[in-house]
Amino acid sequence: MSLVEWIMKWKLLLQTNKKEMRSVVCLSSFICWHIWLARNNWFFSQDQPSPIDTTSLAVRAFNEFWNATGVPSTISLPALSMQSCPRWCPLGEGRVKLKTDASLGSEGHRSGIGFIIRSLEGQCLLAASAPIMFSSIIQGEALAIRSVLLHAIGESFDNIIVETDNQALTHCLQRTTKHPPTEIVPILEDIQHLSTYFLHVSFQFIPRSINHVADTLARKALSLEEVMLWPISTPWIVQLCNLDSMSSSSQ
Repeated sequence: MSLVEWIMKWKLLLQTNKKEMRSVVCLSSFICWHIWLARNNWFFSQDQPSPIDTTSLAVRAFNEFWNATGVPSTISLPALSMQSCPRWCPLGEGRVKLKTDASLGSEGHRSGIGFIIRSLEGQCLLAASAPIMFSSIIQGEALAIRSVLLHAIGESFDNIIVETDNQALTHCLQRTTKHPPTEIVPILEDIQHLSTYFLHVSFQFIPRSINHVADTLARKALSLEEVMLWPISTPWIVQLCNLDSMSSSSQ
């Protein structure tokens, strides 16, 4: 049953007495709220609460609220089975990696970003360099992630791993930093919004030694006047992809 069909069936409540109808609607609102909380926990903390845990918390909160009103609940709930509500785990099939980097010229007059989208097998799916102005590396790295997410949405990827060699930015994206730098707060908000377009997204830190391609793409942006989408068969991109793959396997 879809969510719309479930809501449409609420009209059946009109056939019950008002007291029971109020309690059912109240319970439904608690369930919806706890589903939303579980979604946020999964999205921001990578915590995957089971449907049973989510429902149990909702029912407990509802009972505490309803009992506080002095009116005992008349709702009887069926026992929940772990076998009927398995814990969901994201699949690895079809996932792609998004690697990003930023480069700031020695005199600060030019800056640029680079990013590459690769399959888990290492195949290059998209590579880009973009000259863009920013005042610090962490700001440039954040802009690179925002840009690659836009391209990933355009390419209809929905299961992604975003990798950056900026550890401070990784902490901000994983929400382990309570006070991110002010200059990147609006960009982080954009990234969080764009992340909702994917079925699964994770942000990971990687050492610079396995980020050769994105680093080179970012440095090449310093000599460009506009965004460059490189042919995926470009020899130096293929060579650097192979180098990154060998470096990754040796970590």
